[in-house]
Amino acid sequence: MNDSIPLVNIKNYKRNRAGEAEERLLRDEGSSSNIRYMERNRGNFKNSTGFLKKIFYGISFSILGIGSVFLLMVVIRLLGFGGGTGEMSIENYVDVVGRYSKNSNLNIKNGDLLTPLLVERVVGSENHKKVQEFIVNHFTGLQWEMEKDTFEDNTPLGLKTFTNYIFTKNPVAEKRIVLAAHYDSKYFENGGFIGATDSAVPCAILMDIAENLNFALENQQKRIESKEGKEALRKSTTIQMIFFDGEEAFQDWTNTDSIYGAKHLANKWEYETLNSSTTITKLQSIDVFVLLDLLGAAKPTFTNYYKSSEKYFNSLAEVETILNKQNMLSTSSVSKYNSYFMKSEGLVSTTKLFIDDDHKPFLRKNVPILHLIPYPFPDVWHKLDDNADALDQDTIKDLAIILKLFIVKQLQLNMY
Repeated sequence: MNDSIPLVNIKNYKRNRAGEAEERLLRDEGSSSNIRYMERNRGNFKNSTGFLKKIFYGISFSILGIGSVFLLMVVIRLLGFGGGTGEMSIENYVDVVGRYSKNSNLNIKNGDLLTPLLVERVVGSENHKKVQEFIVNHFTGLQWEMEKDTFEDNTPLGLKTFTNYIFTKNPVAEKRIVLAAHYDSKYFENGGFIGATDSAVPCAILMDIAENLNFALENQQKRIESKEGKEALRKSTTIQMIFFDGEEAFQDWTNTDSIYGAKHLANKWEYETLNSSTTITKLQSIDVFVLLDLLGAAKPTFTNYYKSSEKYFNSLAEVETILNKQNMLSTSSVSKYNSYFMKSEGLVSTTKLFIDDDHKPFLRKNVPILHLIPYPFPDVWHKLDDNADALDQDTIKDLAIILKLFIVKQLQLNMY
């Protein structure tokens, strides 16, 4: 990405940060009044009422068993394993996502999803191929549909082969929320550039979201089709993830030497329809294009750039507020201010470019853009210091859970 284009009207917000996260537990009260009565009077029944006592205990423990089953069903519903049409509050779902997410995925030293990405990933290198396989295997295991966009393009270092990977959970749906990041790392003549924030962490966060919300997404798809039919499924909104190749310039950032993958895919999708039975193009199917970049360093600040995605940015702020109130963020604010996202108006209603990045060709084609990139950039941007030592564990996990609950809120996964 390139920050040489002047930013206008970028608001500076006061940011207050606080201490350690407190794990919250699910608390359910399901005891019926007769069970409470039984417990209060345990041992106080006379022998002459032995027969009646047995009946009473039999009925009570039967009710207790039914109550336990009910409680189990509540927990199952919260986890997304159950059906029904009643909506669970987003606050309740926060607890579930927070407790049952696989937090080790994003550990800096040994994270199942982050650590394998903390390697040089220059286009065409052996590590680049290994990272491609790692990403593909992850989404294949989750049973997401894959689209592979492979092409060749001229670069200052000669002809290169690039591959964008697109994963969609429910390809039948005609509306998509797109989450995107680039997986290549910048070429340095002497090597050594990891690109931890740029963009190993964003890729790991996308993979983590897909894994943690996969069952709820599957359950939603099944319930819509079984209860409302295939037409309702077609009109529903799903999640799509794009892993761009060739974002980085091989020499100096120019219109030709940068964002190779994004330019190719945007041009391709402008005319390519979702399937043979619709005229909706793949670009037209995008409700919002959320691009993650330069994430993982401590104390990032984000700006609400575009009015076309204003409601989505403010939804992130709302989710952060909910998490703050429940003390589920490691950097939870002790004041009225959020640490990452502040509700605000989008700066412009045009396709003005603030920071050059993978979203540019999509922005130019009028796709609503939510650009989640900290400004100013991390100090390690395009330096060899952009490695694991530049990352902040609390920030990574905070951003991951905020984005998970953002998807839950947008797709109403808490109904499933």
